[in-house]
Amino acid sequence: MQFFMITPNAYSSTMNKLLSIVFVLVWMVVIFSFSRQDATESSETSGPIVEKVEEVVETITQQPAPETLGQLVRKGAHVFIYLVLGAFVVDALSYHPLKRKTILISAYLITLVYAISDEIHQYYIPGRSGEVGDVLIDMVGATIGIFIMLYLKQRVNEKPIQQN
Repeated sequence: MQFFMITPNAYSSTMNKLLSIVFVLVWMVVIFSFSRQDATESSETSGPIVEKVEEVVETITQQPAPETLGQLVRKGAHVFIYLVLGAFVVDALSYHPLKRKTILISAYLITLVYAISDEIHQYYIPGRSGEVGDVLIDMVGATIGIFIMLYLKQRVNEKPIQQN
């Protein structure tokens, strides 16, 4: 009978824990949905963004945007998407009684395995390829997100992550 006696704090903590896991899974689905686009769909998705960035750069510099700008924007998207994933994974892991080092290593491994599986998945999509370089770029973003969230959890949370 004690199982049914959930205090408001316990309920809130359980909901936060559940939501943090949902955020990770939803974000993984978002990444998967971008990865499943064939080359044409992917270009149609990123093309308008690249064009806007080129317009801004040309307005600011009063010169044509460099040809490599589109590639830079696309790789920046990898960094951002995996930055968010890394942060979400740390958040989800922080609701468990794990030490900071364990959270760090676990978050890194989870995002690495997902980045590798994402590139393997893309290898089988028409017009796309699986790139080791993209995994490295993804992990730059994930690492940034992991450390930002670890820092925020340590500084802001009422229950700091355990050291060592």
